[in-house]
Amino acid sequence: MTLRILVADDDLDMVDVLSMALESLGHTAVATTNARSTLEQLAGGGFDGVLLDLSMPDMPSERLVAAILGLADRPPIVVFSARAEHESRVIAQRLGATILTKPCELSDLLDAIESNFAVATANAQARIGAGAR
Repeated sequence: MTLRILVADDDLDMVDVLSMALESLGHTAVATTNARSTLEQLAGGGFDGVLLDLSMPDMPSERLVAAILGLADRPPIVVFSARAEHESRVIAQRLGATILTKPCELSDLLDAIESNFAVATANAQARIGAGAR
């Protein structure tokens, strides 16, 4: 299943690596490098999941999280952060997100993306199919 994933990280090298890894698996990666463009992309919809770094230079993480929580159609999120573990876990919990702490193995990150986003997409497709009957 091809997934459309928003990669939101202010580290351009990280965005490039993650985007290439996702695309090598047949997924579509849309990259953003700041909070404002992340929120704009999310407002447009159409994502199967979000890979989100909590530390964006243009907006405090609390404000970013509040804005994401305010979205009507919020895709599943994997938080990928180098922040203090407890703080990141609390924020991820508010988002209903899975959390991975930087640095981590690329295989662990890709496993989290595949399991979280593919399941959510399958569930959404099942609901749409059930509603069409």
